[in-house]
Amino acid sequence: MPMPIVRRSGPMFARESKGGAEAALGGERLEAGRLARVVEQLLEAEQLDDAALLGIFEALAGRQPAFGLLTGLWGPALYRRHRALYRGFILRRFRSAGYDPGRGAWRVAPWSGPYREALERWLQLAESLEDAEVFRRLYRWRLTEGQPAGPQAVARWRDDLCANFEQARGGSAARQRVLERYDQPFELREPQALTLYRCDAEAARDYIAMKLSRVPVYRRHIWEELRGAARRRGDWPFARELYRLQVPPGQWRRDAEAIAEHVRDPAELISWLEEHHPRGSFEEKGEVMLGLLRRRRGQVLPYVRRHLGEMFEAPGGGALMREFLDEVATHQWWGVWARVLKEWAPQRFFEREVMGLLNGVELPDRERRRRLWLLGRVGDEAQVTRLSDVSAVALYARYPQLVRGVFAPRVMPSAVQGYPRLLARALEAEDEELIDQMARRLIMEVPRFGVAEVAEVMAKLTHYYRALLSEPRRFGARVVPMLTGLSSERRWRAGLLLQRNPLARHLLVEALPAYLLNEAWVGALLRAPAWFVRRVGCEALCLGDEALAARRARQCARQAMPSLGARHRAERRWAARAVARGVGDEVCARDALLMAQAVLDGELSAGQGDAELVRLVGRLSARWPQAAQQAGLRPARGPGPG
Repeated sequence: MPMPIVRRSGPMFARESKGGAEAALGGERLEAGRLARVVEQLLEAEQLDDAALLGIFEALAGRQPAFGLLTGLWGPALYRRHRALYRGFILRRFRSAGYDPGRGAWRVAPWSGPYREALERWLQLAESLEDAEVFRRLYRWRLTEGQPAGPQAVARWRDDLCANFEQARGGSAARQRVLERYDQPFELREPQALTLYRCDAEAARDYIAMKLSRVPVYRRHIWEELRGAARRRGDWPFARELYRLQVPPGQWRRDAEAIAEHVRDPAELISWLEEHHPRGSFEEKGEVMLGLLRRRRGQVLPYVRRHLGEMFEAPGGGALMREFLDEVATHQWWGVWARVLKEWAPQRFFEREVMGLLNGVELPDRERRRRLWLLGRVGDEAQVTRLSDVSAVALYARYPQLVRGVFAPRVMPSAVQGYPRLLARALEAEDEELIDQMARRLIMEVPRFGVAEVAEVMAKLTHYYRALLSEPRRFGARVVPMLTGLSSERRWRAGLLLQRNPLARHLLVEALPAYLLNEAWVGALLRAPAWFVRRVGCEALCLGDEALAARRARQCARQAMPSLGARHRAERRWAARAVARGVGDEVCARDALLMAQAVLDGELSAGQGDAELVRLVGRLSARWPQAAQQAGLRPARGPGPG
């Protein structure tokens, strides 16, 4: 029988509700029966609105382990009370089992318990509203009584699925909604799949394929009756998909070998192999494809190239890699060889191949360079395989242009790897291009704690660029392209970066006066993709005396003004200061006032305003009243009373 809920009111109930809620929200863990009385009182409290009740229930769910056992009490009531507001909470806290402090053990909350009638009505309401997620959870609770699903429960689910699918009215769309509501993580059998397919093939096709994709490889067997029904219907794509989803590894091996044996035309061979290529990942797949490669060689290479990832990402794929690389090297398919090494080989394996090419004496130099270029070129691989510092130095000693070129992403320093030996060789050889590449990579990195070599490389680069600052024009010509090449997507952590990265502190703070020697450098900084580099340009413009500011007035007005509307406040404030110092004629003042006022209008409409922009408008209006009049500015009104 459902637990009766008696409506109570008055001061006595208010005190009881408040006292029970305070105890439940405190440190005391209540047993399920006592917590149920508190929940009943909260549900019946008329002084609580929906938002307040949700807040209290969130706190209860976080503090009381037995709250999940009472889903049958609070779930239906909240769902009926305000489904849109409480649905997220219900899905997060939905439980059919929980820990009961009263018993000191974990126990289930059976569907046939005291809340059965309310749960049945809730299930019917969720089905009528086509709330698939809530219905699935309630249906599984009723099906299993909160216990792990047994054979009888799974068999009942299959019967319910087929019965509701056949009885659905409204065409394929209605039947697809039935499949969505009754979808459970159980295995579908062929008789039920055949029933669904014969009733509505359009609605059932994708659902059957989804269920088959979850069947383990070792339990695969082809549903010949369903495949026959698909063939008789003329549904050949689905029949082929059933084969790919269900073919056991042994049968696929025999079929692939038969196709390779009897199909002579290369194009037809590829088509047949693709048509019979199985879904899923299993160890035998790589062995079969290597066997096909040995038997038909280049005729099956397009097929093998399309499925390389399935060969080496499957269990046992690493042991097959050496044989595969030897086979493709025998036929000189160096593109496939390089792709396997870059995308799927371990770092030590990749590095061994690079060093083997460097140390090979019988290989012509042109061919060695070609293979190294293939190995270095970064393609579509998700993670770039890097060389060690020793290997990078060995490669640089023989082919420095490759290190500066295609191998650069594989030998550049990072927050965890510094390449101090490579930097020492570059400094010794005065290789400016490689030094600038390494500095560009490190300028936005914060070294990880305990990685001494990264801090060592940063210190050496900082010392190098500080010495270069004695030649300001050479310094700016090298550093400005480095800064303007920084990505706008890099995260800017000013405090931590400038504190722990001396290279960034030197190039972004200490070297600002050097950038003023050439207007083109400041212009490049102001047009950089990264906002913090544009801020550096604005900071540089604020340096120097008024005479220097007057000489760069045009540059300030035309290139710093777009930063007045920047998204980052730091850039806007420095841009406002730079424009205030650099505006030197009435036309520039008018343009600056128009842009600053447009930004301020947008901010003030949102209830906020940048004080630096306000000061800019005031300074320019006072200095250039004619420009302010042309910009349409009027005297600001004073604050009203209060």
